[in-house]
Amino acid sequence: MKKQLIIIGILLLGIGGMYWMAVRSGVASVDLTNTDTVNGENAPAETILVEPKDISVGIYDPAEEPSAVTKLLEKRLQSLGYRVSVVKDEGAAEANSERMTVLFTSAAKDKLVTLKQKGIASAVVRQIESGSISYDLVMAAWSIDDIDWGDMEAELGTYRDVKPESVAVLVLNAGAETGEAGRIADVLKGAGYTQAAGESAESEATGPSVVYYQRNFRTVAKKIVTFLRANGYADATYRARQDQTMPIVIVLTAGTPTSTAPNP
Repeated sequence: MKKQLIIIGILLLGIGGMYWMAVRSGVASVDLTNTDTVNGENAPAETILVEPKDISVGIYDPAEEPSAVTKLLEKRLQSLGYRVSVVKDEGAAEANSERMTVLFTSAAKDKLVTLKQKGIASAVVRQIESGSISYDLVMAAWSIDDIDWGDMEAELGTYRDVKPESVAVLVLNAGAETGEAGRIADVLKGAGYTQAAGESAESEATGPSVVYYQRNFRTVAKKIVTFLRANGYADATYRARQDQTMPIVIVLTAGTPTSTAPNP
């Protein structure tokens, strides 16, 4: 009998040890400070602890009048229950990013988990803890594809398929050969960008030519970069810049090759 009790005791200890190891291995530590975290289907699900109605969200948009897409995002988040406002200052320093960027206060980590699961579709979210925001969360950088639009998807048609003639484009000569801004603008017009205009920049710049774009114009910027590379600017690239007044601003820099675009 004593021997049987000893065997049972050993078995119980073994089962308890295996259970402890399983629990320990299942504990996930989520670091939300200044990092990119996976938000896709393969990521472990995080429990929502705070409902949207208890979360304040600021959407960064520096324009005097928020863009139509910003207004749609405001509407979408409100439909999910969040308390939403458009902000012009909070998030400005972090807005020029190619990745979706959300600021959060130290007390709002759980609220960020809610937004990631109810509102965000992006696979990767750049998350930055901030002590200078007056909202629980501030969406500083984002694009249409970063958002879970739900039943509002049908309202996005014209914003997903941006027509060249609807895009204002400013071409600045910041050191390229004389006349380059005007020549590139004219060729852009020939390609359908009828609102393109060329001017001289206030100062010269070095390095590759850059196509700067506002939120939701990344696809347009990539198309224009392809055009520039085919017209003598082999090192042209693109970058987000949310505080510019034009959807697309092209900076032709010093040291770039002469464009092969035809004279007007």
